[in-house]
Amino acid sequence: MSEYTTIYLRKKGEPLLKYRSILNEETSGLTKEEYISLQEEIRAYNKTVNDGLGCELFYMGTTPSRQLEVLPYSEDPTLLTIDMLAEILDFYAEEIEEEKQFIKRNEEELIVLENRIRAADVKLYDKIDQEIFVTKATIKDCRETLEELHFLSCRFEFVANMMKDEDNVNNYELIYTKS
Repeated sequence: MSEYTTIYLRKKGEPLLKYRSILNEETSGLTKEEYISLQEEIRAYNKTVNDGLGCELFYMGTTPSRQLEVLPYSEDPTLLTIDMLAEILDFYAEEIEEEKQFIKRNEEELIVLENRIRAADVKLYDKIDQEIFVTKATIKDCRETLEELHFLSCRFEFVANMMKDEDNVNNYELIYTKS
């Protein structure tokens, strides 16, 4: 199951919407029609919660975030501090650097393999060719991962830059959910 982190920009002091569920004390003494009506009302209300927890200004969803351990798990809205944003940006900077180093090592290995295949006899050719194929596929996957990491890092940089403005800090706050 994927884990999503969603960040919301909201006016300070505005009420947050929270999910509702049917409680047993609400259903005692209800007719079938009243119970169905209550279910529909709660479903409609929860749909508005899904649409942004009452935060109408801005929201950003990211995935996958399971490895983003900087933010503790929170299904309920939780304040996202500037320090947490800095930690997230540091996390992505480290991940990007590690991915670049991994690509570099695989590219160096590919050069060695390509040199070995030129001098290989028939018995080793297929084995080396397969290693070249696997290494090229790994490099391609790493580049796609690197692109995704850059994309996510840029999104968090955007949010961090929004909160550098003093007016924004005074009037707005960031919250997140991670589920």
